[in-house]
Amino acid sequence: IHGDVQFLESKGAEDVTVNGKVDIVNTMSGDVHCNTVEGNVRTMSGDVYCGNIAGDVSTMSGDVFQKGGSK
Repeated sequence: IHGDVQFLESKGAEDVTVNGKVDIVNTMSGDVHCNTVEGNVRTMSGDVYCGNIAGDVSTMSGDVFQKGGSK
């Protein structure tokens, strides 16, 4: 997705890439790639790769990687 996202929910096993700010993203499986997290990003089994985190990022069986930071 090119641009900002208010709400995105994916129940498939696909990676999600948002080239912009994210308010809410929920996935069951697959990685989430985004710039700034302003709201909540949640995934059940996948990694989250993001920039600045102003909200909450969580994953049940994955890792969170912040650009410019560490795991």
